[in-house]
Amino acid sequence: MFDVREIIRKLIDNTNTEVVLPALRILAEQSVIVGDDQLQTALSAELATVEDNIVNATQYYVRSMQLNLDQARNILQRYTTDYHDPDFSANFNNLIRTYGSARHIWIRYVGCTLASTPLQRLQDDLARHMQNRFGNFSRTVNELYPDLNYRVYRIPRLNLSEGTRIEADMVERMLVHLLGRHALLNSQAGGFYHEYEPVIEDQAMVRSLDLDQARQYMLESTNSLTTTNVTEQTEAIYQTYHNYQIKLEELGAGYAEDLTEDHIELFAYCAFPSLNTRVSGFVPLTVFSSDISKEEFKHCQAAFDVSRSGKLMVHLMKMAMAIEQIGEDTLRPSFINLWPTLNTEHLELHIETTSEVLKQLRSLVMVTLGYEPAAVALSNFHGNSSIQRSEYTSLTGEATLINYDSNFSYAEEPEGAEPRSSWAVLIPHIQSGSVNYGSASPVLLRFLYLCWVRTVILLNCCLQLLSSSSSNVVPGSKAFATTLLQRFKRHDQEAGMPRRMANAKNAVIALWGQVTDRKGKARERVHGEYYESWTPEQRAEHNSKVARERSYLIGDTRGSKGSEERRKQSLEVFRHKYAALRAWQGYHDFHKWTKWFLKQDEGKSILHLTMREIQIEATTAIGNLSPEETYFYKQIAIPPRDAEDDSWISNPELREQARQRKGEQMRANLPADFFNPENQKKRSLLRSAAIPYEARMEGKQ
Repeated sequence: MFDVREIIRKLIDNTNTEVVLPALRILAEQSVIVGDDQLQTALSAELATVEDNIVNATQYYVRSMQLNLDQARNILQRYTTDYHDPDFSANFNNLIRTYGSARHIWIRYVGCTLASTPLQRLQDDLARHMQNRFGNFSRTVNELYPDLNYRVYRIPRLNLSEGTRIEADMVERMLVHLLGRHALLNSQAGGFYHEYEPVIEDQAMVRSLDLDQARQYMLESTNSLTTTNVTEQTEAIYQTYHNYQIKLEELGAGYAEDLTEDHIELFAYCAFPSLNTRVSGFVPLTVFSSDISKEEFKHCQAAFDVSRSGKLMVHLMKMAMAIEQIGEDTLRPSFINLWPTLNTEHLELHIETTSEVLKQLRSLVMVTLGYEPAAVALSNFHGNSSIQRSEYTSLTGEATLINYDSNFSYAEEPEGAEPRSSWAVLIPHIQSGSVNYGSASPVLLRFLYLCWVRTVILLNCCLQLLSSSSSNVVPGSKAFATTLLQRFKRHDQEAGMPRRMANAKNAVIALWGQVTDRKGKARERVHGEYYESWTPEQRAEHNSKVARERSYLIGDTRGSKGSEERRKQSLEVFRHKYAALRAWQGYHDFHKWTKWFLKQDEGKSILHLTMREIQIEATTAIGNLSPEETYFYKQIAIPPRDAEDDSWISNPELREQARQRKGEQMRANLPADFFNPENQKKRSLLRSAAIPYEARMEGKQ
């Protein structure tokens, strides 16, 4: 097997080194503004023609299309409207912005063929109307600019007459990375990544596991597990999506008018695709994804039929169960989208709808695909604020208890009360679509694969519990979910999965770090060492906006101190487990939290009050001062003009002067009539509650 250096050597010989090497460097740095003449020089490429013959070798080629900037902008606008491909759309937009001073840019595609010529392969691909990035982009170009065509260049020096598929893939991947993923129409990073084959050690581990019940459940033709009459449940799911459509229309939401009867039938079918989906009255496995793709919505087809990520998911499930062949009789898992239409607003409605469908399914094991569904599930279907994006990676692949009853009232249910049903065990996965339209590294695929291995182990444990005559816990209860989680952890440990998962996750984190670093270096090459995509003002505004949104989400204190309304709010906020508040230790202890919360003034931002406590908690006390007093002098009081550090706080006289300076500043900002004797008297009476309630209200106004 040869490495990348051997591939590069094929492009260079002793007679052309001085010409080819500089051309290769320029092509690697900024291929998007490198013309076809320079491309030919760098790769020793030749223009493909109809006279070319099929050769007994794998031929590599580059398809190239020249666009002026107006054409590029128009194509991007239409492509973004018609297709859900955010990574490519963002990359293409960045290219236009980056090279805005250039007259033209070149968009390209790298590939190889064995059974035809490069030009014939292009004609075949265009005729197939493929539902991938190249096919979608080509259709968009043809609709807007039918006279634009690809020029195809073959690279004879890289012809591979012998060699394995792995070696053939390596050449293609090298070409993809040479020209730059961000500037290409390739959906993958070259080769056949979606046909992932686990490493030998992982395969041996899976084959050693007892997964018979999971396999039996997934192979519908051999599924003899107990099923129940499900007509009532399927009709209820159908009606839930009908009600969802009505509510969307009432809200005036976009795409509501595009929702047809066929779409509603599709949503119900995906949620409950087969009679054998249910076992003993429960659905053992449900996949919870984020949003439906534009292609799925447009053609009214299920993710497993048209989605590359759906097909990848089926492939990984097959490998995770060590099933050699997977046919039409294989049971599709229950599948739900958080946003089943192209409308991604009105989160509360979508959470409520998903919760209702899950309750009708009575799901016991859940897989989430991507951050948004994970955030909703880990927030127990009460909003999506119990985790932050920075926590998401560490939570992927880890099993945990959740509850999907969105009707359980956090404010009204008494302290200690919990939902009686709708409990499940969740394993968050990363979005499999990111492998097709993002980095397709085998590192990512191994992590996805091991997540599915864990899921299959959990599914098998669930089916064992359902069929066990000795089990006296009710499915759907917290006791059942807890028992299932404990059994899963025991089997997971016996299989050696914790170590494998930790290694795979660390590799993914390292990979993502390298990708981020490479993106930063690429920006530096174009814009200079200190390039920042946002100005300081833009970043400050963004941070301020995020803070405002979080503050608005959590809300302000309601009701007077110690009131029943305040007590209910205290319990409600505590049950939400807001990620933004968890940094304060007091938020983890209900009694400490309630005692503190009841003392706060009415109408104050809960987030800001908690952030102040976090700062006080992190403040090291100086001298005989408490942390709170130290915080006041560090953050609020006005220090001496010549103070270089915090040492002045240890001096009582300097502290008093700083306090007085702060008081003078506050008084200077008060209204001119604040110290009017009548106003002072009125405030005094208000504080002592010596005047009627109506007058107190008037005084507040």
